[in-house]
Amino acid sequence: MKKDTKINDIYAILIAAAIIIITSVIIIVCLTTNVNNSGNSSTTQVRQGSTNEEFTVYDNVGTKINISDVLKGTKEIEGLTLSNIQLTEDAGQTTLIAYVTNNTEQDIPEPFDVNLVLLDKEGQEIYKLPAIISSLKVGETKSLSASITEDLANAYDFRVERAE
Repeated sequence: MKKDTKINDIYAILIAAAIIIITSVIIIVCLTTNVNNSGNSSTTQVRQGSTNEEFTVYDNVGTKINISDVLKGTKEIEGLTLSNIQLTEDAGQTTLIAYVTNNTEQDIPEPFDVNLVLLDKEGQEIYKLPAIISSLKVGETKSLSASITEDLANAYDFRVERAE
């Protein structure tokens, strides 16, 4: 009976090892497929037939992404450059993210308020989104982020102006 028990134990170990190996292979295949597809499906659905959504697409998780090349172009304010601009909407919240670089010859010692004025295709103001530009040393780059709980992702462009 001891030999039968040892053989049964060996079979049990082999079956458990096979299950672990098969499960690991399935997980690896699934993760690899998700990584490969994530780059390809970031703009999977374009709103069709609506002029109200001319400058947006949806990624694979439902985030609305602004695709206007004009909006994404660099912006300037008082020697500061805004670049790598993204405008997105998710769950009713629109967020504009950009990098701000100090291209002046002096430090910006204090943060200051600006308005990111969102514009439609005709250049008409949609909304003034308040933001704060942080203090910056010469040549330094920091991120800027501003959000509002409205869907404003379909803007064509924006300008930056000092808040009054």
